Amino acid sequence: MRIKNYLVATLFGCMPSMFVPVALGSGIEEVIDKNEDLSFFTVLSSPEIYIPIIAFISLLLFASVIRNFFFKQ
Repeated sequence: MRIKNYLVATLFGCMPSMFVPVALGSGIEEVIDKNEDLSFFTVLSSPEIYIPIIAFISLLLFASVIRNFFFKQ
């Protein structure tokens, strides 16, 4: 594998797994900045938290569907 292809594939492969913790940390910071009570349901019901989680899950489902569609054996 050429180094250019490796770097591009690594960048796109690592991006979703880096995005989710950063978005979750940002969402928790928003909840703390609002001076709300920090409970599990308060944090989970915040749009800054559940939108990245839903986006990541939908990306995983999309990748699974594409893999099953194009790489049938």
